Order: sequence, then structure tokens, then C-alpha cells
Amino acid sequence: MSTRFFTNDGENTLLNKFKGVFEHNKDIEYLWAILSSKLATFFHFNHSPKATKGAFPKILVKDIREFPIPIELSADESVLKVIQKTLNLGKEGKDTATQERKLNIWVCRIYGLSYEEAYIIDNEIGLSREEYKTFSINDK
Repeated sequence: MSTRFFTNDGENTLLNKFKGVFEHNKDIEYLWAILSSKLATFFHFNHSPKATKGAFPKILVKDIREFPIPIELSADESVLKVIQKTLNLGKEGKDTATQERKLNIWVCRIYGLSYEEAYIIDNEIGLSREEYKTFSINDK
């Protein structure tokens, strides 16, 4: 899988970074799914020394700039439906665990993580190696 990522090189400011995401994906929900994923949390806690320092975790602008965000997401309408269902269930105070699990797996897949890498991120992945390999967000 060949995925291009935004980095902190050159003129890749935070606004330019998100602008590119929105040019390819008009819905802000895609960005929400990535930034609220277990992969983003894992990256932040293992990449930023300030993440776990003190009583309140800190997210610095520098941390956001250094987080690799795919320029072109291979997301489709089914991903957007899961994202919207997750958000709606959350607003209603209902359980979102099933949808969050699907989105976490989707995020790991768009970043090209192997099953072993995804398992390190989330040891409650709930899939076999083969199921991960053939994962579809539409699966029940």
C-alpha cells in the first residue's frame, strides 16, 4: 500500500495540512475518526514527552504538526456512515464500542499497519490475523 502523508516539512503548516485532507475528503468526520483513534493516542503517548507529564496530558501544536495524516484517504460512504452512527450514538448517550472498534481497525488499515502492529496498538482488536487482512467496515 502506497500512502502519502502530510509531514512538518516546508510549507506544511497545520492549516495547510488540514486543507489538503478536506480537499480530498469534504467531511471533517474523517479527520475526527483518525485523531480520536487508538492509533493517534498510541502515537501521541509514545512520541511526545509532554503527553504523560504532570496531572493533565498535554497536546502541543508541535505534536499535531508531527502527526502523519494521510493526504488521500481511501474512505467511502460506508466509512462515513459508521462515523456518523458513532457520533449520533454518543450524542444520545448510547454505547459506541462496536463502531469505535470498526473505526480503529479502519484507521490501522489506512496507515498500512500489519496485524501484529495493530495488535500492539489495540490488544482487544477482536479479530484473527485473517479477519484483519480481509476486514471491511461493513462487516457486522
